[in-house]
Amino acid sequence: MKETLDLSHFNENEKRTLALRSRAANVLKILAKDKSKYVRANVAKNPNTDSETLKMLAKDESEYVRARLAENPNTKDDSDRGHEGVAHNENQVEYDILAEDGSMKKIISDIAFKLNAANEDISRLENENADI
Repeated sequence: MKETLDLSHFNENEKRTLALRSRAANVLKILAKDKSKYVRANVAKNPNTDSETLKMLAKDESEYVRARLAENPNTKDDSDRGHEGVAHNENQVEYDILAEDGSMKKIISDIAFKLNAANEDISRLENENADI
Protein backbone atom coordinates (compact mmCIF):
# COMPACT_ATOMS: atom_id res chain seq x y z
CA MET A 1 0.00 0.00 0.00
CA LYS A 2 1.44 3.33 -1.09
CA GLU A 3 1.18 6.20 1.38
CA THR A 4 0.48 9.69 0.16
CA LEU A 5 1.83 12.77 1.80
CA ASP A 6 -0.82 15.35 2.71
CA LEU A 7 0.54 18.89 2.99
CA SER A 8 -2.88 20.56 2.89
CA HIS A 9 -2.73 21.49 6.57
CA PHE A 10 0.37 23.65 5.96
CA ASN A 11 -0.16 27.34 5.24
CA GLU A 12 1.86 29.01 2.49
CA ASN A 13 4.58 30.34 4.81
CA GLU A 14 5.07 26.89 6.30
CA LYS A 15 5.27 25.36 2.82
CA ARG A 16 7.80 28.01 1.76
CA THR A 17 9.98 27.15 4.74
CA LEU A 18 9.60 23.43 4.14
CA ALA A 19 10.44 23.90 0.45
CA LEU A 20 13.64 25.73 1.31
CA ARG A 21 14.85 23.45 4.13
CA SER A 22 13.55 19.96 3.41
CA ARG A 23 15.94 17.15 2.55
CA ALA A 24 13.17 14.74 1.58
CA ALA A 25 12.91 14.22 -2.18
CA ASN A 26 9.26 13.16 -2.00
CA VAL A 27 8.31 16.33 -0.09
CA LEU A 28 10.21 18.55 -2.52
CA LYS A 29 8.62 16.82 -5.51
CA ILE A 30 5.14 17.53 -4.11
CA LEU A 31 6.01 21.13 -3.26
CA ALA A 32 7.41 21.63 -6.76
CA LYS A 33 3.82 21.27 -7.99
CA ASP A 34 2.34 23.71 -5.45
CA LYS A 35 0.05 26.44 -6.77
CA SER A 36 2.24 29.13 -5.16
CA LYS A 37 5.16 30.25 -7.31
CA TYR A 38 6.97 31.24 -4.10
CA VAL A 39 6.81 27.69 -2.75
CA ARG A 40 8.01 26.32 -6.12
CA ALA A 41 10.78 28.94 -6.20
CA ASN A 42 12.06 27.78 -2.81
CA VAL A 43 12.13 24.20 -4.08
CA ALA A 44 14.18 25.48 -7.04
CA LYS A 45 16.70 27.10 -4.66
CA ASN A 46 16.95 24.12 -2.29
CA PRO A 47 20.29 22.31 -2.77
CA ASN A 48 18.59 19.04 -1.76
CA THR A 49 16.20 19.10 -4.73
CA ASP A 50 16.93 16.18 -7.06
CA SER A 51 17.81 16.64 -10.72
CA GLU A 52 14.46 15.32 -11.98
CA THR A 53 12.57 17.95 -9.97
CA LEU A 54 14.99 20.70 -11.01
CA LYS A 55 14.47 19.80 -14.65
CA MET A 56 10.71 20.01 -14.14
CA LEU A 57 11.09 23.45 -12.49
CA ALA A 58 13.28 24.64 -15.39
CA LYS A 59 10.09 24.36 -17.47
CA ASP A 60 7.86 26.07 -14.89
CA GLU A 61 5.38 28.60 -16.28
CA SER A 62 6.66 31.23 -13.84
CA GLU A 63 9.74 33.18 -14.83
CA TYR A 64 10.27 33.86 -11.11
CA VAL A 65 10.56 30.14 -10.38
CA ARG A 66 12.90 29.52 -13.31
CA ALA A 67 15.13 32.40 -12.18
CA ARG A 68 15.52 30.84 -8.73
CA LEU A 69 17.28 27.86 -10.32
CA ALA A 70 20.29 30.15 -10.72
CA GLU A 71 20.51 30.28 -6.91
CA ASN A 72 20.74 26.50 -6.59
CA PRO A 73 24.36 25.37 -6.19
CA ASN A 74 23.58 22.19 -8.13
CA THR A 75 22.66 23.95 -11.36
CA LYS A 76 25.20 24.83 -13.99
CA ASP A 77 25.08 27.45 -16.73
CA ASP A 78 25.10 25.65 -20.07
CA SER A 79 24.98 28.75 -22.29
CA ASP A 80 28.34 28.05 -23.89
CA ARG A 81 26.94 24.93 -25.57
CA GLY A 82 23.80 26.66 -26.82
CA HIS A 83 21.37 23.83 -26.17
CA GLU A 84 19.42 22.32 -23.31
CA GLY A 85 21.81 20.66 -20.89
CA VAL A 86 21.82 17.13 -19.60
CA ALA A 87 22.59 16.14 -16.03
CA HIS A 88 26.08 14.68 -15.56
CA ASN A 89 25.05 13.20 -12.24
CA GLU A 90 22.19 13.26 -9.74
CA ASN A 91 23.49 16.39 -8.00
CA GLN A 92 24.20 18.56 -11.01
CA VAL A 93 21.65 19.86 -13.44
CA GLU A 94 22.49 21.87 -16.49
CA TYR A 95 19.96 24.02 -18.28
CA ASP A 96 20.02 26.46 -21.14
CA ILE A 97 20.49 29.84 -19.44
CA LEU A 98 19.81 31.79 -22.61
CA ALA A 99 16.16 31.32 -23.45
CA GLU A 100 15.21 31.93 -27.05
CA ASP A 101 13.54 35.20 -26.08
CA GLY A 102 16.54 36.34 -24.02
CA SER A 103 14.48 36.56 -20.82
CA MET A 104 16.94 34.52 -18.74
CA LYS A 105 19.77 36.86 -19.71
CA LYS A 106 17.75 39.79 -18.31
CA ILE A 107 16.88 37.85 -15.15
CA ILE A 108 20.53 36.94 -14.51
CA SER A 109 21.52 40.57 -15.06
CA ASP A 110 18.85 41.71 -12.58
CA ILE A 111 19.98 39.13 -10.02
CA ALA A 112 23.60 40.23 -10.37
CA PHE A 113 22.59 43.86 -9.87
CA LYS A 114 20.55 43.02 -6.75
CA LEU A 115 23.31 40.85 -5.30
CA ASN A 116 25.82 43.65 -5.81
CA ALA A 117 23.50 46.12 -4.06
CA ALA A 118 22.93 43.65 -1.21
CA ASN A 119 26.68 43.12 -0.80
CA GLU A 120 27.20 46.88 -0.65
CA ASP A 121 24.50 47.13 2.05
CA ILE A 122 26.14 44.34 4.05
CA SER A 123 29.54 46.03 3.84
CA ARG A 124 28.04 49.33 4.93
CA LEU A 125 26.28 47.71 7.89
CA GLU A 126 29.43 45.83 8.90
CA ASN A 127 31.35 49.08 8.86
CA GLU A 128 28.68 50.82 10.94
CA ASN A 129 28.69 47.96 13.46
CA ALA A 130 32.48 48.05 13.69
CA ASP A 131 32.28 51.67 14.80
CA ILE A 132 29.98 50.83 17.72
